[in-house]
Amino acid sequence: VWQSIIVLPKRVLTYSLASLHGRYFHLLLKLYNRVIHAAQKPYAPMFLAVISFFESFIFPIPPDIALVPMCLANKRKSFLYATITTIGSVLGGIIGYLIGSALWSSFGSYLINFYGYSKEIASFKDLYNEHGSFIVLVGGLTPVPYKVVTILSGVTGLSFSVFVTLSFLSRGLRFFFIAFFTNDLKIGIAVFEPVSNFPR
Repeated sequence: VWQSIIVLPKRVLTYSLASLHGRYFHLLLKLYNRVIHAAQKPYAPMFLAVISFFESFIFPIPPDIALVPMCLANKRKSFLYATITTIGSVLGGIIGYLIGSALWSSFGSYLINFYGYSKEIASFKDLYNEHGSFIVLVGGLTPVPYKVVTILSGVTGLSFSVFVTLSFLSRGLRFFFIAFFTNDLKIGIAVFEPVSNFPR
């Protein structure tokens, strides 16, 4: 069944890691293939929880890449997978928030610079003073790297309760949207097929 499943292609990874070049970029493309491979295994739900957690503050590959094929392969469990992904992502987001609030100078800034998001941090800092809640909501729903949102929320001192609430809302909407459209295999293929021909 996995040969017939539509998976998120490397163009998603390429977009989210566009600032990385050279050997780091190619290593991460290899990591992408490992993620797809692991998503086919019996331990896939635990694996999904782990990458959802770490992607929120350090892991470079979004959990959607594992969530989509898992939902398409077992549509009866698609909403369970979305729940696992949401909880893992928000828990990881809390770690990202703590990195920003307590470990920015020793660790947080290094992560941001490594992934090439220093410009985003500089431009977002001013916006966070007036629109921090909106940025968390939009950042959790869109391809904006969620680790930037979590760490910057801690750096700027955004209310922790607001951050957690909006993270649950935005990440839940994003992952349950995927579960909804992949719950019916025909709908899932129709939604994801246009971006499925990128070479793996």
